[in-house]
Amino acid sequence: LWGALAVSLLFPLPWLLIMSKRSTHLAVADTESRSFTREHGQLAGALAESRQLRKNNDFNGALQVVDSVLEQTPEDPDALLTKAQVLWEGFEDAIEARKCLRKVIEMDGPIDNVVRKWSLGLFDEITRHMQKKTHGASAGAKEHFPQHNDIKI
Repeated sequence: LWGALAVSLLFPLPWLLIMSKRSTHLAVADTESRSFTREHGQLAGALAESRQLRKNNDFNGALQVVDSVLEQTPEDPDALLTKAQVLWEGFEDAIEARKCLRKVIEMDGPIDNVVRKWSLGLFDEITRHMQKKTHGASAGAKEHFPQHNDIKI
């Protein structure tokens, strides 16, 4: 009788240990997931802040915020597009803005079609502006600035 009681009392013990290890693993995974979600939310919030600063013509502030996002996620297409918009609208820095846009345009893998379209459109807008500026500054000199369709994707 005592043997059977002892076995029945000990049998749940391994099951409880397995379940507690599983619960610990799930709790760690859940914490990591919440951490990722929180970090992603913070980055999205920072991008929204940068866009708002840009709308308010605080281009220095907008650039500072978007640069902090790009330090953490240097290949984020939304952040690269936002930086290009800030550089172009706030500082008329066509060269650096086009570098950001080129990264987005040449990205492999799935990216939001809207982000790609806006990047292509802004790239072409900046290119046209550079061509007009070059043609106006030096009569007859023709410098070639590639359009987005000259870029190999």
